[in-house]
Amino acid sequence: GFDETGGGLEIYDFCFAKGNAGNAELLASIKTTERFASVAWTSYAGSGQDERQQPKYPLGLIAAGTVEGVIHIWNPAVIVNERGKDQDPNTGKVLSFPTTSGGPIKALAFNPLETFMLAAGGANGVSWIVDLSVPNPQLKEPSPGHAQKAEITSIAWNSQVGHIVATAAGDGSVSVWDLKA
Repeated sequence: GFDETGGGLEIYDFCFAKGNAGNAELLASIKTTERFASVAWTSYAGSGQDERQQPKYPLGLIAAGTVEGVIHIWNPAVIVNERGKDQDPNTGKVLSFPTTSGGPIKALAFNPLETFMLAAGGANGVSWIVDLSVPNPQLKEPSPGHAQKAEITSIAWNSQVGHIVATAAGDGSVSVWDLKA
């Protein structure tokens, strides 16, 4: 939950497979010093395997955009395996990306076709794309120097064409980005 000192990330099992729907069980949580403004979860399992020949990210990845303009990426399998409540915010953290947003990251979306691609939008009208499958992922603007005039409030990938992403801004404008252009 949120309070004056930060936020939290809680992971629940809704017990659907056990026929226990409605009786959610808290599996684990982390406490953060930053408050979240957006969240997205991908099924991306990672390229390669760990030392036990298991997928690198068996539960995918969770991305959170903060009120302070930072994007954090966590491995939820590590958080769940620790089975603790209010764990250290670095538990399971894979990456952090400070941005030039100047405010909250209110829009995050993973690509449904290329699940390792994350799009984010900030308070300054700038959007970023990051490819989490490469060794040293970096935030990149789809068209450097071309930001929307208001904060990005929504972002969505095209579900049929993996290199198209759209952003909507608080002033009612929409931009469609072709990442192959």
